[in-house]
Amino acid sequence: MFSLPSIERATDELVFEDFGFNSLFISDPPKLVHLYEASRRPYGLVSKAQCSLVVDCGFSFTHAAPVFQNFTLNYGVKRIDLGGKALTNFLKELVSYRSVSVMDESFIMDDVKEKLCFVSLDVARDLKIARWVFVCVSGCCLVYNVMIMECCCVFHNVKR
Repeated sequence: MFSLPSIERATDELVFEDFGFNSLFISDPPKLVHLYEASRRPYGLVSKAQCSLVVDCGFSFTHAAPVFQNFTLNYGVKRIDLGGKALTNFLKELVSYRSVSVMDESFIMDDVKEKLCFVSLDVARDLKIARWVFVCVSGCCLVYNVMIMECCCVFHNVKR
């Protein structure tokens, strides 16, 4: 989507001359994600509507790219300077504030984020589940995932 022509030429040269390919299909990532999702569910909403919004959250920033009839609308692509690193740092602050200091443990918090964090498809249901009270072995009660409420409030009120 945002590749330089010199990089494209070098890639073409590498593929055709060094690897010996006969043909090459070049596409931008949002279009491939849209086509993949449409092929996974041929009778789903993405296939019927022929449009989607692909959100790509990277390390330092996030792109939102609209796809309409298998074409990425480049004028509609938006970028915000908020990515996985900011989320990891926020998670480190929350955990450090609540319990043990993990401000120097980026790899551990990255692992926690990748294994336990998710995008909620039903926020009300997930918050209801998070408010359940679990009883520990010692008999004391522990409220599970108090941090979910804070993350929802903070990221819900992000200025657009």
